[in-house]
Amino acid sequence: MKYYKTVIISILTVLALFFLCTCGTEAEQSSAAGVRKAAPGFSIMDVSGNTISLDSLRGKPVFINFFATWCGPCRAEISNFVRLYKKYNSQGFEIIGISLDQGGLSKVKPFVLDHQINYPVALASKEIMSKYTGIAAIPTTVVVDKDGMIDQTIVGSRPGKAFEKMVVRLLEK
Repeated sequence: MKYYKTVIISILTVLALFFLCTCGTEAEQSSAAGVRKAAPGFSIMDVSGNTISLDSLRGKPVFINFFATWCGPCRAEISNFVRLYKKYNSQGFEIIGISLDQGGLSKVKPFVLDHQINYPVALASKEIMSKYTGIAAIPTTVVVDKDGMIDQTIVGSRPGKAFEKMVVRLLEK
């Protein structure tokens, strides 16, 4: 009987992970329909011990990227985000990585170092998850414009060029 419970739990876990990690889903929500919504503010400590506040980034376009270290599409996006941050941060572009990993700092901090992530990364807090309730799959990137408004929410991975076009457009606004 224990064997069957273990098998069923394993299968359900694999299915949950599959649905959580959309592996490139093309779902995208845009505020282009005319309804603009303010990005919920938050303050959180990153893996280096620095405080990140979304409100302090007002006036800058920001990508808030929800990811996990075990998610393949998330990992692919991160290399693009590292490049974009290096290229556009001096012009005011910001990225905040929010890890949904259950392993805590012991899992995420080495990942940040190994992947040479050059932007702030924090562990998801209850506060952030309660404010960003629409995060149903990863990767999800909430694109915030200079006015602190959600420009769009991107579910699934995108090529680096697609993200770069967004960055350029937001910096020119």
